[in-house]
Amino acid sequence: MLKVACRWPGQDSHPQLWVWVYFENNTNLLFLDVQGYHGIEEEVFLSLPVIVGENGINAVFNQKLDEDEVYKIKKSGSTLREIIDNISI
Repeated sequence: MLKVACRWPGQDSHPQLWVWVYFENNTNLLFLDVQGYHGIEEEVFLSLPVIVGENGINAVFNQKLDEDEVYKIKKSGSTLREIIDNISI
């Protein structure tokens, strides 16, 4: 079944706006806070494979990455965090 969900600031403990389209109980790619995954220390949102059910995320797949892939995803997270921190609105 195709579902669409949306959250906005103040609706839950996460103040970010996010929207996703998913097929219930199937593997989907979803942007989420990946702090703690693959050694990423920064709070940054990247796309990871997840299983989404009726009540939200049921599981996040912690992929097996080789050393080069871990280095690249950590570098990507650091670069995105640096860009976000330097944005002035």
